[in-house]
Amino acid sequence: MTRPKIYIETTIVGYLTAMSSRDLVIAALQQVTRDWWASRGAFDLFISQLVIDEASAGDPATAAPFPRRRPRTPSISALQPPTVLTTS
Repeated sequence: MTRPKIYIETTIVGYLTAMSSRDLVIAALQQVTRDWWASRGAFDLFISQLVIDEASAGDPATAAPFPRRRPRTPSISALQPPTVLTTS
């Protein structure tokens, strides 16, 4: 049986890698996304190079202090295992 296919877009990457929000709705969306990410092995994941580029384009100076504060969240490099879609 084939696994369901899921396209990972920038919002998913953002919720996974962002510092936890103080906004209750955003914090809930972040947690639901992190919980879902833990079960991602049941799916074939796909991500486009555009999403990788967009998610990687953040301000390094702003992001630099955060990895020490949020060690449980994946970096963009941890999101690379999904198949990268191309336009060819």
